[in-house]
Amino acid sequence: MEGHSEKLSSETNGAIFFLALPFLLLLFCVACFIILPSEEIPSPVAESGYFSPEQLEKLKNGAAYYKTHRLIGLAQFITTLSMLVLFLVVPGKKIEQWLFKPARPILSALFFFFILYISYFVISFPFSYARGVVVEREFGFLVMSGFQWFLLYLKSKTIGLVLGALLVAVFFFLIRHLKNFWWLPAAVILFLLSVFFSFISPLVFEPLFANFRRLHDKKLHDELIAISKKAGFDVKEILVSDESSRSLHTNAYFSGVGSTRRIVLYDTLLKNFSPQEVKVIVAHEAGHAKHHHIAKGLFLSALGITLFLCFLSFLISAYCTSGEFRFAYQPRVVALLAFWALSFSFLSSPINNLISRRMEVQADIESLRLTDDAESFISAEKKLALSNISELHPTSLVYWFYFTHPTVLERIALAERYRKSRGGE
Repeated sequence: MEGHSEKLSSETNGAIFFLALPFLLLLFCVACFIILPSEEIPSPVAESGYFSPEQLEKLKNGAAYYKTHRLIGLAQFITTLSMLVLFLVVPGKKIEQWLFKPARPILSALFFFFILYISYFVISFPFSYARGVVVEREFGFLVMSGFQWFLLYLKSKTIGLVLGALLVAVFFFLIRHLKNFWWLPAAVILFLLSVFFSFISPLVFEPLFANFRRLHDKKLHDELIAISKKAGFDVKEILVSDESSRSLHTNAYFSGVGSTRRIVLYDTLLKNFSPQEVKVIVAHEAGHAKHHHIAKGLFLSALGITLFLCFLSFLISAYCTSGEFRFAYQPRVVALLAFWALSFSFLSSPINNLISRRMEVQADIESLRLTDDAESFISAEKKLALSNISELHPTSLVYWFYFTHPTVLERIALAERYRKSRGGE
């Protein structure tokens, strides 16, 4: 009778998953369709009309630079997946048998996670060092020493360890008490945490990796505030990051939500770009804010996480054994979660990048509308390409899997289209 009850329960849970998964997938696809901006990415302009032969020669390094990064990243990805498989089979099972205390499943899972994370730290460090130090130094970007880089790397991994442990504890608590329906509250908690960390990041995390000062140029400060207000974005402050103490990369970004919103400019940007070029770059970021790209991204992320966790719950149920303790209660499920999270992240990158590129185009269009300065927009894009040695002609596969932004030549084409629509030559 008890066996019949367990079988009926298993069949019911299976039916629920088979109903929930297609529904969530359909909801995610509909949300992507609704949120995806309608603006098309224009065909790229001819490079010879905007870059000199000397500049094009320099930009050839861009292909080598990013290809090297991608190859090392792909090797790290495959190595990490292989390690996670080992933690799922015999080696992981032996560690689990050594750690697992039925009376303390959460503590057992935390110990397992700690061993898994330390193993990941050890095997990923050579790849991270190669990308963050060797390649960056080879192409003339790195300014800080290898030891300074390691301290920043150690900070980020320590934060990852603490946050990962928190998620594992929540994850196992929900599985223990809600069984097959843990995935729904888990998705809600992850969404709330992502919003919370977006709020506190400028106050807690960013100061750990950079020093910030206020923008001293009052005229430029007031102009950037005016652009933000014109976009309907109430920014709290404009700060300058000491990027030049670490690397020669150039960028600007909006950070925080609500009362922690702010504009951050790299000091390399202020040093090498004109005020007009800085304004079109900041106007681009204001365009993101005007079209609520952060909120839309969080919403899509929440749907994607819910879909992923529902799928994972189905997998865990499939792995369950008929003993006193199911696989779901055992520490090895941490490795299963990490394996599929990493796999999903890579496999979903084409659709994520498509949405990102469309949002970037929408922000570019807003930048041109806010400043009405296509000339400075084009000039800024050229300087960004040269300072960051952008890749001008990625292959289709690289474009879909790695490009979160349109290419420089596509963005220049957008500015030319805008200039022509305004009656320019």
